[in-house]
Amino acid sequence: MRLVSEISILAILSLTFAGCARESSLPTDRTQAAVTKPSQSQDQADNAPELPGINADFPYRVTLGEPFKIDVWLDEPNNPREANQPRAVYMEQTDTMEYRPRVFKLKPGERKTVIAKVLKTTAGLAHIQIVCDGYEQFDDDMDAGFSGKLQAQADESTFESGHAYGLNLNVVNPQNLSIPVDSPVLVSLRSTNADIRLSESDKWSTELKFTLDRGATSSPLIRIKPTSRLGDPATLSAEVRLKDLIIRNEHISLPVQPTWWLMLLFAILGGLVPAVYRAAIALAGSPATAGFFVRSFFKTTAGALAGAGAYMLAGLDVIGVKLDTSSPRTFCILGFLFAYIGLDVLMDRFVKAKQSVSQRSEDPEKARVVSLAG
Repeated sequence: MRLVSEISILAILSLTFAGCARESSLPTDRTQAAVTKPSQSQDQADNAPELPGINADFPYRVTLGEPFKIDVWLDEPNNPREANQPRAVYMEQTDTMEYRPRVFKLKPGERKTVIAKVLKTTAGLAHIQIVCDGYEQFDDDMDAGFSGKLQAQADESTFESGHAYGLNLNVVNPQNLSIPVDSPVLVSLRSTNADIRLSESDKWSTELKFTLDRGATSSPLIRIKPTSRLGDPATLSAEVRLKDLIIRNEHISLPVQPTWWLMLLFAILGGLVPAVYRAAIALAGSPATAGFFVRSFFKTTAGALAGAGAYMLAGLDVIGVKLDTSSPRTFCILGFLFAYIGLDVLMDRFVKAKQSVSQRSEDPEKARVVSLAG
């Protein structure tokens, strides 16, 4: 009897442990199901079909104020049951464009002709926008007589060869007033006698491309470095595109000064010419002596110093003539004149002229009497 009781107790305990084991395994299965369910919904969202598109056929070049036609049609919807259902199509509501009709019903596959007109623009570009529920929005641009041009703006009026400068290309109208572009345009630049780039991290190149976004009035800052040591102008050939349509070609010339040491060298060479010429004439008439070579050396040194003085005084209008200091030949001629006439003679005339101008500005009434008496 005791043996039967012990067997019964063991049987009850084994059944109890088996039930607990089954209950402990259930939460694990429910947790796994709860974790995998969101990943399935995420995959369904990623695999959702794209919206069908709106199509339009119109000329990319139109005349401001003149009507033109736009053909509009819808792609087949993703749901075949909606293929024969008319959809409401809306042309953009704006004061720059006129559409007739602006709102209309259209079935997928059918075409609707809209009469449009560009009423006004800022730079001669127009934008078309078409909207329909359940469809991808349509956006495109056209040329309505692009009137903008590119104008270079820099802090310095003249560049020096070998140095880098900042440059902006402003969009201006025929009156040279800044205007924004109505649509995004692509600007391609090609330089001659200069290297260009957009940022410090970019490599120097002779070609550059950037986009002017809608509403922009100026390009991003362009870094330009003239490369001609002789002072040849740096030129930029610009091409403005609206998508694949060229709407403007521009040629921009930027004045460049030669490197300072080259201008100084030309001025010194010009100053040596009179001294060498006089020494050659003297040698042709009589044999050379030791004193002749000493005098020639000092005359040559004086000519070189006169040329250096001409370089330093080139911007002071010493000889009373407006000079083109971007040409090395100008400094050679200045060096020759300073050495031939004499640095002291030119400086004496320059000082007297400045004193006369100063006296006239201080006593204008006296200057008027003197001029009348003369």
